[in-house]
Amino acid sequence: MNKKNKIELVTITLLIFLVLIGVAQLYPKNIINQEESPSEHLIADDIRLGSAENYQLQELDSGIKIFYYPLNCTLFFPEDWQVEIKNVDEYSSFINAYSRGSFFDANGILLDGCSVDLKFAQASLRRDSIIEIISSLDKDYAEISNDRYIENIILGEKSALKEYRVAKNGHLFVDIIIPLQDDYLLDISAIFSENHRQACSYDLNQYLSAMHCN
Repeated sequence: MNKKNKIELVTITLLIFLVLIGVAQLYPKNIINQEESPSEHLIADDIRLGSAENYQLQELDSGIKIFYYPLNCTLFFPEDWQVEIKNVDEYSSFINAYSRGSFFDANGILLDGCSVDLKFAQASLRRDSIIEIISSLDKDYAEISNDRYIENIILGEKSALKEYRVAKNGHLFVDIIIPLQDDYLLDISAIFSENHRQACSYDLNQYLSAMHCN
């Protein structure tokens, strides 16, 4: 190989490397790393989760109302779901919800049923990246691999990015990221066991569609 060809090869390799770095920075980690749990990517980013004082839970006849004060956001879950505020530390919290009758192992891993985490957070870089991904997709639906997909959806009049995949054990993993006003976003991470996929998906879609933020 002559000197000119060597220089061209090095240049092409460098360009490919830079493009891959750009893609890795643009896309959420849970889309790039197929072995990572969908709920992990938000904690790994440089973010500020809302505190427990930012949330209010209210039991209604029609279900459980979740109110997030900083954004005046309201969400609902069915009355047969258990909804709790979980603390990461004294300053950071999120909402964990699971359907009645769900089973978990000793480490808190879902074995049967439905489990959903809701995380309101300030994360300007992640929010901007998600907005760019939503606007850059050629179509509303795209297949990443044989069992992994992303799509644009609308929840509560808000555009959102949804990723879902089926694990080897049959569990369905769903991750929805909704850019909100200012630097905020809402990250929704859900796991549905194989025999509850249809019912869990229906509950999640029905109640999240009623989400409202002033």
